[in-house]
Amino acid sequence: MKRPVLKSLALLALCGVALASIASTKASAKAQGAKAGSSSVALVNGTLIDGTGAKAIAKAAIVIENGRITAVGKRSAVTIPNGTRVIDVHGATILPGFIDTLVHHSFAAKKLQKWARAGVTTVRELESGTSYEQDLAFRDEALTHPDYARVVVSGPIVTIPGGYPTPVFNWPSLAVTSVDDARQQVGRLLDAGADTVVIALESGAVYGRSLPELTPEEAKAIVDVAHERGKTASARLSVSADLKLALDAGVDDVDSLMDKLPDSLIRRMVASRTSTMSEVDVDTNGGGAGFNRVAYNLRRLLRAGGKVALANDYGTLYTQIPVGMPMTEIRLMRRAGMTRMQIIIAATKNAAHVCNLDKDLGTLEQGKIADVLVVKGDPLKNLSALTKTAYVIHGGVVIRHP
Repeated sequence: MKRPVLKSLALLALCGVALASIASTKASAKAQGAKAGSSSVALVNGTLIDGTGAKAIAKAAIVIENGRITAVGKRSAVTIPNGTRVIDVHGATILPGFIDTLVHHSFAAKKLQKWARAGVTTVRELESGTSYEQDLAFRDEALTHPDYARVVVSGPIVTIPGGYPTPVFNWPSLAVTSVDDARQQVGRLLDAGADTVVIALESGAVYGRSLPELTPEEAKAIVDVAHERGKTASARLSVSADLKLALDAGVDDVDSLMDKLPDSLIRRMVASRTSTMSEVDVDTNGGGAGFNRVAYNLRRLLRAGGKVALANDYGTLYTQIPVGMPMTEIRLMRRAGMTRMQIIIAATKNAAHVCNLDKDLGTLEQGKIADVLVVKGDPLKNLSALTKTAYVIHGGVVIRHP
């Protein structure tokens, strides 16, 4: 959302989808998982990559009942209840559903269906350009459709009068004027049902101009309000000079950076468990200008124990980004030096953490919602296997099969 040559956002008209009332439909990922799958299904004879970073398990099995995982592991150690539908995946790879932590313009049934069928079972919508009332209603309606990707919603970016993004892109935003005003307005947004808050900490350096920003006190107040309600806060920024303010405020995740990330800030990010979104594709124009710098930051952050989450910034002016499995981003993450396992963790466990859904999603473990992707081939040897989708299970419902 920060490169003038790459990123732009237009208002999206919501049409063709019945919008549910916010008051009557406070659905959640947990509720969907509990009610979406009403029968039992087991996948057997696959290689399991559970998303935790553990070594892959050959000849594995996973049992799903009422939308949740009830057993997972070596086939010889897993008991399959009588009456369970058993699917032999014939050596295919079983993974958690992937999560894209940064998209825009996601509020369309066909897009959510295409993401889900590709195995991207959850997306996080930051700054849609439409009213948050519409966004929240759409999210709740989408949760009633197992064949739609789950949507995590932020509502408008929180800024100050004259601050990013309005002077650069003229996007809708939520402008606050004081600490008290920030607490009140953000509190109302979260009380309406927003899943997370996104704040602008963009000083304008990447645009060659100076932009007014939230004060440290206002930024911290916004983050505190989110945390008081059990929600997360994400910061939009471009350079490391703005990252310090974000870390001082206590945000949970930040954009990737376009300049060299200082060692001191890497140490702070690791200590505070602040995640960074990958965004290699859009930050470097598909692997062009600035790639070495972004890759250098990612490698150093990972070596220090930092967390990277998959994010391709779908919906920007960089129109080559398609709906579906974000393979350009994934391949650029690999080119940047991330291992294949690190990429899978970024797209599952770490992405679920960024979306505040890690108690229910992101790994294939007993008790979690059954979002499962089965692909032909081994993505630990060749990431292109991620495009060879065999099965997708979303909330315990098989929504794609051969």
